[in-house]
Amino acid sequence: MERYVETALGTPINRGRAVHINEIAKLQKQAQTNLLELYRSYYFFDQTLIDHLKAFKTVRGFHGTPFIDFITLDIDKNGSTDIYVHQRAIGVYNLLREFEVSEINIRPYYSGSGYHFVLPNLWNFRTPEEVRETLMEQFTDCDNIYDKARLIRVANTINFKTQRYKIPLSIKEFLHSTSDEIIQLAQAPRMDFKFEDFESDQHLETTKIKRSFVVTQQPVMVADEGLPPIVTCMQKLYNSGPQQGKRHVSIIRMASAFKRG
Repeated sequence: MERYVETALGTPINRGRAVHINEIAKLQKQAQTNLLELYRSYYFFDQTLIDHLKAFKTVRGFHGTPFIDFITLDIDKNGSTDIYVHQRAIGVYNLLREFEVSEINIRPYYSGSGYHFVLPNLWNFRTPEEVRETLMEQFTDCDNIYDKARLIRVANTINFKTQRYKIPLSIKEFLHSTSDEIIQLAQAPRMDFKFEDFESDQHLETTKIKRSFVVTQQPVMVADEGLPPIVTCMQKLYNSGPQQGKRHVSIIRMASAFKRG
């Protein structure tokens, strides 16, 4: 099915235009020529987005189901140093590798200030709610950018505040370059850089989180399970015990939760 995105050229305030994904390259060239920022919606949508944007000028309130072909993890600088945000991004990369995500399915970008990782939908997410619930728990050092109205910077366009470009990086460049060396690369677009194709893989589907709550009017469940009225995912995970084929991922999820706590 055809994919469309919401775009904003120059500033996020200029959002509200839907274009076919094949038109992004044309807008990218326009942004580069005029030194303008360019954003697109986090998710892809079908053509019903066009009518919605004509009426409301934003994806917000759009009830159509987005296409979740790719996932972007965002490690924002948030006022820290270039060295520190690079170290945090390396930590997220290492966590991806602990989840047994292959290198070919990890695409690093320097965003002009922080870092992005683009991955295929390894979790087989169907809704933004699934994306948010799962990734906020599994990747606690990443920003919450998973709602339908979110815009993200388009690759090889300028971050006007820093005067650096969002650029793709090889795994080797990302891991073994200094933050200063990466910043130097980001002084211009890298249009000739090409990633290898993603490999088809959904091995993280079993780690997808679907929130569920136990109703407080059912005390028998509290007595039988020894759990409080509202049961967190980590409590359920702990009480479920080791499960064949899931133990490694379960340990990673619990460690991430304990670190966050």
